[in-house]
Amino acid sequence: IELNNKKKDIYEHKDIQFIHDGQVRSCDVKSPKRLRHSDGEYLNGTWLEAVGPTGHPGWIYGKEDFVAFLKPDYKTFLCATLEDLQHLWESKNITNRTYMIETAWGNWYRRKNTKEKISLFTYDEIEQLPHTVKMVI
Repeated sequence: IELNNKKKDIYEHKDIQFIHDGQVRSCDVKSPKRLRHSDGEYLNGTWLEAVGPTGHPGWIYGKEDFVAFLKPDYKTFLCATLEDLQHLWESKNITNRTYMIETAWGNWYRRKNTKEKISLFTYDEIEQLPHTVKMVI
C-alpha cells in the first residue's frame, strides 16, 4: 500500500495505491459526511459528485479504481467500483435540482459559487451494488 501525494489526491482522487492480482490499483477514501459541517450527527449515506466544484468531471468519473466509504461507526468501509457508482448515479436519472440541502436525496445540489453537481445516496444503495465489498476493521 502506498499513500499518494496531494496532486494525485485532488485531481485524480487516488488516496492510496495497492497491488491486486499483479496490477496497481487505486482507491479514493471518503470520510463519513454530515448534511452541514456544523451538524452533530452523521448521515446514513454520502455525497456522490458527478461534476466537481470547478466544472470538471466529478470524482465518480475519476481515475481511481475504487472508492472506500468509511461509515459513521468508524469501523465499517464500503468499497465500491467507479463503474458501479456511475451506474447508480445514471440509473437514478437525477435531473431535478434542489436549492435546499435537506432535499438532495435523489436530486442534485450545488453549493454557492461552485459548478458542482452532487447528490446524496444511502449506504444501503451503495452496499447493494454488484461489486461492493463490506469491510469491518
